[in-house]
Amino acid sequence: MKRFAMLCGLVLFGGGASVVAALEIAAPVTIEDFEEERSALRKSLADGLYDVGKWCHKKKWYAERDRLYREAVAADPEHLKARKALGFKRNRDGSWEQPEEPEVQRNRGRVDLDEIEAQVAKVLDDWHTNVHALLAKYKDDVGQDVYQVEMKLILKRFPKDEVAHRALGHVPGWEGRPWVSKEVKASYERRKELKDLVAGSRTAGGKFEDLEPRDFEGDLTWEASGKNPLARAFSKTGDEDVKVALEVANAAQVLFNEGMGIEVELPEGLTFYLVEDNAQLVEVAEAHTKGKGAGLETVGAFWLDWRSMVTWGESTTIRLDGVSRQTVSWLLKHKFQLTDKQGWAWEGIGLYLSYRLCGTRLRFFVRESDYDRGADRSDNLRDPDVNWLKLAKDVLQNQRPNMKFLLGKDVNNMTERELLVSYALGAYLVEGRKAELPGILARIAKEPSTTVLEEVLGLDPDQLGDELLEWLDALY
Repeated sequence: MKRFAMLCGLVLFGGGASVVAALEIAAPVTIEDFEEERSALRKSLADGLYDVGKWCHKKKWYAERDRLYREAVAADPEHLKARKALGFKRNRDGSWEQPEEPEVQRNRGRVDLDEIEAQVAKVLDDWHTNVHALLAKYKDDVGQDVYQVEMKLILKRFPKDEVAHRALGHVPGWEGRPWVSKEVKASYERRKELKDLVAGSRTAGGKFEDLEPRDFEGDLTWEASGKNPLARAFSKTGDEDVKVALEVANAAQVLFNEGMGIEVELPEGLTFYLVEDNAQLVEVAEAHTKGKGAGLETVGAFWLDWRSMVTWGESTTIRLDGVSRQTVSWLLKHKFQLTDKQGWAWEGIGLYLSYRLCGTRLRFFVRESDYDRGADRSDNLRDPDVNWLKLAKDVLQNQRPNMKFLLGKDVNNMTERELLVSYALGAYLVEGRKAELPGILARIAKEPSTTVLEEVLGLDPDQLGDELLEWLDALY
């Protein structure tokens, strides 16, 4: 790309003579000019941070010194003095090798953090002014990708910069978050929308009427039973279980149809059997099949046939979680042919939607037929007050799994970190990419998820990880 600057000649007439001012044509402006000036700015920023670090060294504030040296390297990865001060060694190929176990430095004496902040602020303010001037100068000559990279760097150091926010397509947010991306704003608004939608549909679904037992149901003892237009329920623990099971059935169908714009229909005669322990689950299974319930001794929930499911738990909360998770799984499987082979979607989207329906995440997949209450997941993940999205943010920042491998794994091979990132991806798609979600779900059972997500979202696996982290960072 090139831009030409020209000073026009000025012709003056007077006394029979003409004077022509010198005509000057400036050299063409190229992308190389921009790169050179950008590199100089980053080096200047790194030099400034390094100088503040040297000042901290004189004060014996060694921890602050090394922090500033690291920031200098982040600004200019080729900053020789900062690299060497941190103990890096340069390899023959030009790459840098970090010490295996860098010594942790400590400050000596009382640290004047205000003075350090003031000196760093002066360095950053100079860079801030100059980088805006650079971008204004070359805006028509650099690609949008390059332009946005610089604007993102500005926001990392100056999060209130309105020009940068507008340049990145951000929109006004809410109290405490004056500027957010369109996806973040959509998520913020969608959460309330989904919460209200589920609450209203659960209330409507909780109204039920009596039903007549059929087949084997009449041979078993139940404390309560009932039906609504979408489902039937039998409980050995009272009316409350029947009520919440029917609520969830109604809310699940509404969540898909209205909340996500995905037309689904639960099977006619969908029936839930809610019991208190595994022995009762086996009893129901044996009565249904007229055989032995071999292999069901550790099962938390089980599909007796394509429209009948039994789940157990010590409390209504646990039993409701089983109903919720299994209903969502049924809809994903029968609408999109998803299975445990698409691990990130089956667990990530499945658990997110189930959490929206019942407020808990207590069941984890182990086989297509059941959810094991003792699956290898930490107790922390079963706590409904633990924010999985905050945990996912920490994973993406500090222990990010290989996103390409994650998107190709089945459920049984997923680690806990991969489960959390999958959950974040499910939340991101449901909340922030409502329009694209149905198309993604329709393809991933037949095509590699990496291909589908890159084509639909325009993000390769690594970029998808970065996008998720930015999204979570804005929300939390």
